[in-house]
Amino acid sequence: MSHLFAPITLRDVTIRNRVWVAPMCQYSAVDGVPNDWHLVHLGSFARGGAGLVITEATAVVPEGRISPEDAGIWNDEQQAAWSRIVAFLHGQGAAAGIQLAHAGRKASAYSGFTGRRGGVDDADGGWRPVAPSAVAFPGLREDPEPLDTAGIDRVVAGFGDAAERARRRGLRRPGDPRGARLPAARVPLAAVQPPRRRVRRRVRQPGEAAAGGGAGGPRARQRRAAPRPAVRDRLGRRRLGRRRHRAPGRAAA
Repeated sequence: MSHLFAPITLRDVTIRNRVWVAPMCQYSAVDGVPNDWHLVHLGSFARGGAGLVITEATAVVPEGRISPEDAGIWNDEQQAAWSRIVAFLHGQGAAAGIQLAHAGRKASAYSGFTGRRGGVDDADGGWRPVAPSAVAFPGLREDPEPLDTAGIDRVVAGFGDAAERARRRGLRRPGDPRGARLPAARVPLAAVQPPRRRVRRRVRQPGEAAAGGGAGGPRARQRRAAPRPAVRDRLGRRRLGRRRHRAPGRAAA
């Protein structure tokens, strides 16, 4: 029997089924405030029977929006607007979740609904994005501000404040009694290094360094130090293997 429509309980949250609505950017907010469009869009999924409805990527600070039309949750007006939407979702029997977001160097871009592409200038309602480095994302704003320690602290504080606002409005992350859905992400080194520089290392998994894994671990060094056959030898071995596996009675070419 399928469990798709069976309830599931994660800690103190019980969701009526396993049909969950993933975040979908709508680019329809004004100054980060969700409106009737978001109420109808998200509410229709709850009315249709979805167990969990997750909001679009919701910016935790103004400069973290992808576009000027992105939704946010950094002030009281936005928090109140989300409260109305969450109340309707709950009234239809659905759980409400939120994806807290920060666009980084991809911020201040035109949304797909405008028919334009590229970065939005300050004169047209854009802003200078913040990023791990001064390297711009191709095709978008060319002036990202590199984050220093204080700037990183502001971003972290923005996520914390947004999570608390979301919790007070009833937006939850299943399995987390503290509240909002905070998407975990690993940033590849290529995202913070100049594109012309080839980065061979990859992001390590937690505990991998201690276990000796990763590009700089002892096992990796052993693999690199091990002698490898020449290209011609490897190709010869492949041909020999194919000859050995020919069908009986078939002449070799």
